[in-house]
Amino acid sequence: MSIVGIDPSLTATGIAILDRDFFDAATVTKLTAVGRKGRETDRHPERSDRIVAQTRRIVAHVPPDAALVLIEDIPEGINRLPSYRDRCVLWGGVYSTLRGRGLPIVVINPTTRAVWATGKGTKKPDVLAAVRLMWPAVHIADDNEGDALILASIGAHHLGWTMPFETKPRHTTGLDKVEWPEGVA
Repeated sequence: MSIVGIDPSLTATGIAILDRDFFDAATVTKLTAVGRKGRETDRHPERSDRIVAQTRRIVAHVPPDAALVLIEDIPEGINRLPSYRDRCVLWGGVYSTLRGRGLPIVVINPTTRAVWATGKGTKKPDVLAAVRLMWPAVHIADDNEGDALILASIGAHHLGWTMPFETKPRHTTGLDKVEWPEGVA
């Protein structure tokens, strides 16, 4: 039974996969980031090809029998960025592909992810520092991997898996607003 966390991005999507060991403890079985940079001169065909290729790279890492996939929602306020439309299309492609495969998906607000990790809606470096403290035996290369691992950790905690860190009140803050799929306890 795997739980997958996905922090979607065109340049570096973070992907974390947790499985349970013999003692029902969550263990990291995959932690990676996939993607590639585009060019400002890319026209619609090249941008489309990049989005399709990135969607395929991401979903290729998701086990077909994943018990739960948690994907970070598109953050508010980025609609001023030039890549906003492409980011939205990528997000929709990943979500729709996984949904089409019948996988249970949970969408997590970026602020909820940050609060879960740190106790406050804070900046990425703080979240990265917090996740590294929670998972000290795991090499977490950057905030892409860190965010993905937090997402997967939220799912594992929700399902009652034993975590390698002490759970705190912040680990339930905001989760009552999350739309959990039917049948996910």
